[in-house]
Amino acid sequence: MAGHDTLGKFVTFSCHKSQHHKGAHMGVTIMQGDIFTTQAQVIGHGVNTQGLMGNGIARSIRIMYPSVFKAYQQACDDGTLYGGQCLIAMADEHNGDDPRLIANIASQVLPGAEAKLHLLAEGLDNMFLQMEELGLNTVALPRIGAGVGGLHWDEVLYTIKEAAKLHPGIDVEVWEFSVR
Repeated sequence: MAGHDTLGKFVTFSCHKSQHHKGAHMGVTIMQGDIFTTQAQVIGHGVNTQGLMGNGIARSIRIMYPSVFKAYQQACDDGTLYGGQCLIAMADEHNGDDPRLIANIASQVLPGAEAKLHLLAEGLDNMFLQMEELGLNTVALPRIGAGVGGLHWDEVLYTIKEAAKLHPGIDVEVWEFSVR
């Protein structure tokens, strides 16, 4: 399965903790600017389960990180990525000191304004559990599901905060907008 092969790549990869994120748990922090400038170990974003990344942050990820898009498409094709699940994939194209890990959170089945809060909540929980297993403690999220996905931002932010409370060892950045 593509997801397991991809996961195996970073179990053996040494992920360095960012200096910015050492210390006490910070919970959820609202950030402004380009999410792709984050020092977080993981960038999470919402996806559908049809293998399409046509709009929003997903489109940027498809263009910037074809290896992530390929792993996502394979997981959609083989049925391992379905609503409420999360596929963390390493971006082979990233040239930074630390690997760029992308969490593809299946917050909707169909593309467009089809995101569901319960799928987002399940997907976030799955992402946090995978991060804990991998020893990762920082993630950056866009206004996931509130743009193209059609959800109301206040409900999404509440969902993110509630999910984060269950995983106090992970610091979450929520980026208000992206310039890409």
